[in-house]
Amino acid sequence: MIGTFRSKALKRLWDKAQEKGIKGDHLGRVKAILSMLAAADALKDLNVPGFYLHSLPGRKPVRHSMRITGNWRITFEWSEGAADKIDYEDYH
Repeated sequence: MIGTFRSKALKRLWDKAQEKGIKGDHLGRVKAILSMLAAADALKDLNVPGFYLHSLPGRKPVRHSMRITGNWRITFEWSEGAADKIDYEDYH
């Protein structure tokens, strides 16, 4: 389930289907990840080959990451069956 967004661009894409702020070559994977987040009941549901779900070390609360491409990721916190504080970032 989708909770809250940190990224305004992701919120616009999810709420209004507006693509502003999302790189064109990322769009397909970003939409796929958001759909997976919306459908997931548990964090393990997001462990899909090719998306490289993993926890980010040293972050409190724990944040998780899914690969878009190259250095770009969607990161989020997982709490009570929902992805919260969802962000679109290049953290490398």
